[in-house]
Amino acid sequence: MTRTIRTAALGAAAMLAIAAPIAMPHAELVKTSPKAGATVAKLPKVITLTFNEPIGRAFPATVRHDGMNHASRTRINPRNRRQVQIFTSGNMAETYTVRWRVTSADGHGIRGTFRFRVSDR
Repeated sequence: MTRTIRTAALGAAAMLAIAAPIAMPHAELVKTSPKAGATVAKLPKVITLTFNEPIGRAFPATVRHDGMNHASRTRINPRNRRQVQIFTSGNMAETYTVRWRVTSADGHGIRGTFRFRVSDR
């Protein structure tokens, strides 16, 4: 290989290395309370989401049944920066859908949903 071609190839490789995004893992939801798919006797006052790594901002979550939002407020647990707590009110025997969104430690937003049921018995 001539020196010019070799220099150009090394320069191109260096540019690709600089321009390539660094792969950083995002936070993942590892546990919910109540558990996804569970049936509980009454609506818990606090729904807890636990992630595999510290998270940044937690956006307001919604707790819904039959298309209606429940009163809820969201905060990151100050003692465990991997938990989000959603405070709820009310208690109807229904299937509830929790929609959540947080900022991962790498700055990317992640979101998800899970359901649980409140029994009428």
